[in-house]
Amino acid sequence: MRRPTVLHRAAPGIALALLLVACGSGSDAPVTVADVLDEVAGLDLPYEDLLDHLHAAALANGESGLAHYGQTSSPTPEAWTDAFTARFPGLSHDHARLRSTEIAERVLAETEAGRVQVDVIDITAPGFALLLDAGVPAPGLDVLAHEGIPASARLGSGVELWSYPYVLGWNTEAASYPSGPFTWDGILDLPLDGCIITDGMLSWYSGLIDMMGADGARAWVDRFIAAGGRYLIGVSGSARNAGIASGEYPCTLGGSPHELERLRVEEGAPVDWAVVEPAPLTVFTLAIHREAPNPYAAALFVLWATGPEGSRALSDNGRPATNRTASMAFPRVADWIGRAGDDATVALRIDVERVLDLEVQASRMVADLDAAYPAG
Repeated sequence: MRRPTVLHRAAPGIALALLLVACGSGSDAPVTVADVLDEVAGLDLPYEDLLDHLHAAALANGESGLAHYGQTSSPTPEAWTDAFTARFPGLSHDHARLRSTEIAERVLAETEAGRVQVDVIDITAPGFALLLDAGVPAPGLDVLAHEGIPASARLGSGVELWSYPYVLGWNTEAASYPSGPFTWDGILDLPLDGCIITDGMLSWYSGLIDMMGADGARAWVDRFIAAGGRYLIGVSGSARNAGIASGEYPCTLGGSPHELERLRVEEGAPVDWAVVEPAPLTVFTLAIHREAPNPYAAALFVLWATGPEGSRALSDNGRPATNRTASMAFPRVADWIGRAGDDATVALRIDVERVLDLEVQASRMVADLDAAYPAG
């Protein structure tokens, strides 16, 4: 099957004609996500025409929009909603912002009760792994991934929509560092007085354990603190970034480059950042519930969100989209994402099959660190 590609817009009416053929079976059975994915797999349409086809099909199926559960750190609901609803009249986009654990809990509860309300889910790797174990995401989502999405980001039951590396971020008025990238051993040779790590970086600790083993990761953290670093409890990612911009902290490990770059470029904050390689990645995966009540709208959203327009909506909010063909608002972040690719020496991509075990180990390590360094 040839994947949808961007070629040209077909003559008006083709999408509607194909819709009538596809939906004209006479069956009264409700359309399912599996039906929609099978339909897409059997089509050979340019990308823009496939968008139009799914839009028309959603309206013909009586769908008025979709429900989307997303991370608190995902793009603002307004960015998604404004772009999507402007492009596809007649379809709403209802976005609920939740923590990853809250998304998983709500989706699993809806599924168990047989009252599924969500259509589209975007969630970090551990939450996606929990849903995958429960068989919640619809399989076969690869057919909706835009050609700009690399093979490594096509997970069968999900598409990696955006990701970013944890980086070393610093206040340029309080600290001075080379441009990097750094090695993990090289970090320990830098001046680290006052540089912070926190308990709120579970995926980062999972990455350390994946690279160094549990004992090696703990030894590295102890060496970091012995070199002048600080371990703080209860400091969120946004607070870390704000603390770097204000000068409260001279530097932090576990910073997010898209937010640091936004502060640097848009607000003129005295911040800079560099990657420590191999860099643990935080990955946000987009999936469709297998029992989504609005299957055409859900498929349309995934197709659009992984394409140039949806990727730009991500980028306009500082998120480094996975799509390689879309222009990014912050090229410096996107350039690193593109350079990393599938190179394990540059980016550490944890297999979804291992992520839950690593997170359990990381939780134990954080509890040990909380006890060992309670005063920061």
